[in-house]
Parts: sequence; structure tokens; C-alpha cells
Amino acid sequence: MKLTELLEIKSGYKPMVECGCDLKDIYKLGEEKSRIDASSVLGVGALHDFIGGQNGTIHYIDMQQYKEHQDIFDTTIYVHQDKTFDVIIPLHAIFITQRYKMIHEYAHYVLHSDKGMCYACHRGNNDIEKEANTFALGFLMPAKLFEAKQKKYNNNINSLVIAFLVPPEIIKDRITLQEKYGL
Repeated sequence: MKLTELLEIKSGYKPMVECGCDLKDIYKLGEEKSRIDASSVLGVGALHDFIGGQNGTIHYIDMQQYKEHQDIFDTTIYVHQDKTFDVIIPLHAIFITQRYKMIHEYAHYVLHSDKGMCYACHRGNNDIEKEANTFALGFLMPAKLFEAKQKKYNNNINSLVIAFLVPPEIIKDRITLQEKYGL
């Protein structure tokens, strides 16, 4: 689909719903997908290609489009009847945020797209977003690698941001997941 066709929620597309899986299992699925697909330490370009290899297309909206549609969009995924998908990401988001958002939206595709034509708009901290976040944490920061980097950098947030190329708040979410679930 063309970006202009995606900038409004289409009729026939239903909001995605949570899968209801245990967060530990979702994290482990993210880790598994990361190992299988070997993309977790690669940059935006490689992840862009990875999404393409999963039948997805990344679209970037510029600042003007974002301002015009920010009531609807931050980051959004549409899954189509043929199981292809489109992800919309703000172009003005910094590199590490774009990188995280790509995998977060891919998580929605993996976890929440089994009901036909559907969409998810990244908003709030509801169960569907928690599931996608947890998957993305597993994909981008697998437990063994995360623990090794924590030890190497003495748990310094800024060093971990550079090591994993994700925003500081995502590193903090990963530490919280580790403390809460031992992952």
C-alpha cells in the first residue's frame, strides 16, 4: 500500500487484541526469533531489510504528515488479508528509537495478527503494548548477551544504550523485566 492510503484507519481493519500469553514466554519467543533471524545487533538498514524479508514494508512519515495525523499515529502497523504488513514510523524519530519501533511493530505482527485484517497504533501501556514491548526486549536484548554487557559496563545505562542501540527508557524497561522475571 502507498503511505497516503495508510494515513487513515481503513474500514475492515480491526484493532489487534492481546494474545494473553505469559510475558516470560513472549520474551523467550523474541529471543528465539532474534537467534533465528540474527538481526538483533544490526542497524536500522538491516532491520528494514529484515522486515521486508518477513513480508513487511516500512513507511516513514515526515514531520508535516506526523503533525497532521498525530491524533491517529505515532507508530502503526497494518496487517492485510494476505498476511503482508505495513509499518509507519515517524522519520523524525532518532535512529535508536526507529530501530526499537521496527521490532516493536514486528512483535505485533508475530503476536497479534492472526485475526485477519488488523492494525495497532502504538499508544499507552495496555496489555497489547506490554506484549509487543516484551517481545522487542527479548529480540533486541537476549538474556545472556544483556547480562554480559551489564557486567562489562557495570550496569551503566548510557553504555548499555550504545551497546544495544536502544533508547535509555528501553534499557530501564529491560532491567525491570530482568528484576521482575529473572530474564
